[in-house]
Amino acid sequence: MASAESEDIEPIVVLEELDDLVNPEARASGQEVYSNTKSGRNRAPGGGPAHGYDDHRDAHHREMRRRFARTIDKRLAQSLIEQAATGLVLVADSSFLALLREELSAELRRRTVAEIAKEATKQSVDDLRRLLEAQAVLRPAPPPRATFRPRGQA
Repeated sequence: MASAESEDIEPIVVLEELDDLVNPEARASGQEVYSNTKSGRNRAPGGGPAHGYDDHRDAHHREMRRRFARTIDKRLAQSLIEQAATGLVLVADSSFLALLREELSAELRRRTVAEIAKEATKQSVDDLRRLLEAQAVLRPAPPPRATFRPRGQA
């Protein structure tokens, strides 16, 4: 039997959800964010022709996402310290991933080992593990070893 020093033992990476961040502004309804829920058209006084206008909603949505990216940056920095983590894997849809790149601190950008452009916000931890394994970010977890159990024990 080989000793532990001579065996090729690889650590098993355990994925654990540390926090569940939600962008409250993105979840707010149009009525909660804007005084007028319709965008882009208005009627002239006296029933005249409709005219278009820009109420800057796209810019407002970008700024909401940017603020959320800053919140993520702060929480990630805190988590990396608390967990003594050495690497960071970013998984987000491509547009938010680009925004995260802009907002991450230099230290977090340096610690980023992989980026995956995929919408994964509603996936379970097991689904995320499979995604990371499929992207070759994680090695597949070894199958559980068969263990001896005396008859009658569960």
